[in-house]
Amino acid sequence: MQLRRRLEQAAAISAEAMQHYNVGVELEAQGRLQEAIAKYDEAIRHDPQFAPAYNNRGNCNLHLGRHQQAIEDYDEAIGLEAQDPLPYLNRGIAFAMLGQYQRAFQDYDSALSLDPQYSLAYLNRGNAFVLLGEYQRAIQDYDQAILLSPHEAESYLNRGTAYLRLNQLQQAIQDYDQAILLNPRHAGVYFSRGTAYLRLNQFQQAIQDYDQAMLLNPNDPRPYVSRAMVHTIVGRDDLAQADTERAVALGFDRTALAQSIRELKATR
Repeated sequence: MQLRRRLEQAAAISAEAMQHYNVGVELEAQGRLQEAIAKYDEAIRHDPQFAPAYNNRGNCNLHLGRHQQAIEDYDEAIGLEAQDPLPYLNRGIAFAMLGQYQRAFQDYDSALSLDPQYSLAYLNRGNAFVLLGEYQRAIQDYDQAILLSPHEAESYLNRGTAYLRLNQLQQAIQDYDQAILLNPRHAGVYFSRGTAYLRLNQFQQAIQDYDQAMLLNPNDPRPYVSRAMVHTIVGRDDLAQADTERAVALGFDRTALAQSIRELKATR
């Protein structure tokens, strides 16, 4: 139904507006967001009723950190096409980024009322519940997202993180395993699974995951910090110091890390 509506909309759009819009889509995909915005501006100038152009311009503004401008664009898209769940979803994401969670929930609920099979709405509503610390409700939404789209690695990753926050470590690891099967190059999954293994005192598995996270994203200090903790626990202070220096070089606060290691040693 949503696809048919969008095709009907496209048929009614002027050729000039569509041409600018298509170029904007290509530029946006390349990460050339300011140039894409200029093309969406042109599309809107040729056809002020062109709802997808407002939605996509909102996405560009969102990625540029212009949250309020993004919301204004999504408002326009919704005003023009109130039956399309996509701008509700995107506006919900913008509200969540601003910490306005109740407004975000309203938009996710609106998207789901228009399309109960909209897995991305469940996924993002679950993310908002995680930010509020409501992990069990988040898991329920991730369950639904996975049921509807079982091949999306992000849903397993995020559900794993909710389980990790609840200290349900085996369930977390199972979800991280599945996320890695679907996307073996996602550094964050290995880091999170390493944290679960660390909490289980399975130190070798934790180090292996931190190693893989570093390989995939060598500029993230977090795996070095966590591996330093593992080395500290098992008494390899020289390796812990090397990881500490690398984490600091990548921007991690030396004083905070040194304090964490002192506290860790005091508890062992």
